[in-house]
Amino acid sequence: MDVGFSGPIEVTISSRYFLGSCEYESIRSHEFRHVDIMRKSVTAYRDEMAAVVASSVATLSEYTFTLPDAQRRILDHIQMSTRSVFDKMMRMSVEQNAALDTPENYRREQAVCSNW
Repeated sequence: MDVGFSGPIEVTISSRYFLGSCEYESIRSHEFRHVDIMRKSVTAYRDEMAAVVASSVATLSEYTFTLPDAQRRILDHIQMSTRSVFDKMMRMSVEQNAALDTPENYRREQAVCSNW
């Protein structure tokens, strides 16, 4: 099982900031630090999440359902089983993002550019 991101993550930046401008690059850098924090959080809990999902799937019982109903039940079962690991992963991410989003850090980042 693969736990992670399936493709590149896009960060949208206001059209108010021109591509390549100091402000654009500052915002881009800041936002990709948030992306890195999320990636690190996922990586930190990857093995625990995979183990919980595997254990959760192993406890599923055989029933006769329509395919859409079976898919929904399996997904609901896995989501309930992984909630505590997901919550830990999100707490880690929120704490690290909060450290990045302080008024002091924003002042430092904005001091680098002049056209805010």
